[in-house]
Amino acid sequence: MSTNSKNDAAIDPNGNGKKQKQEKVQAKQVRNNNMLNEVKLRDNEVWNTIFSGKSKDGPMLSFGCQGCIKWFTRGICYNDCFFRASHKQLIGTDTNLYCGYVKKLRGE
Repeated sequence: MSTNSKNDAAIDPNGNGKKQKQEKVQAKQVRNNNMLNEVKLRDNEVWNTIFSGKSKDGPMLSFGCQGCIKWFTRGICYNDCFFRASHKQLIGTDTNLYCGYVKKLRGE
């Protein structure tokens, strides 16, 4: 089946020229049940103001990527997240690195 990049439609494999829409797989929400209080979003904080788009600027963790800011501060994310390798519990030096990064974002 060939694809048409203009509108993400595919040509019908039966050859009758009709276009078929490809099904998009919807990402599933995942929850962090082991959030650290030090990085958890505070009642007086607005997530979009402080944390939005900040994962790529964070420290490299032992998981092999930067930490997912949404996972660690909000406690939710999606299974197709670019930083999903970090959707784990922070331990050891990763905890100190990430807590320091969040403090910096908060201006502390």
